[in-house]
Amino acid sequence: MLIQKNPLTIGEKVILRLLTGEEVIGIVESSTADEVVLTKPFRLQAMQGGPGLMPFSLIGSQDHPFHFQMKQIVAIYNLDSAFEPDYIQASTGISIVR
Repeated sequence: MLIQKNPLTIGEKVILRLLTGEEVIGIVESSTADEVVLTKPFRLQAMQGGPGLMPFSLIGSQDHPFHFQMKQIVAIYNLDSAFEPDYIQASTGISIVR
């Protein structure tokens, strides 16, 4: 039997690259071999002035966790610290002074 270590840490800000090509940014609430649960998920969207963030679901509540099946995830990687203030502002409304 192969035992795999779960590389995700609860509370960590990560990006999920889905089979659809979407990149979803969120905070890890939990993770198993079958799914990743994110809170405050946002989609990375190409905008005129550069990358922007849109709510993952336009009609779903951003206050509840979103469950993503591992079989739909192509890659998981950490959020670049330069983009973290943008995510914090989008998810909380708090502006970070740079």
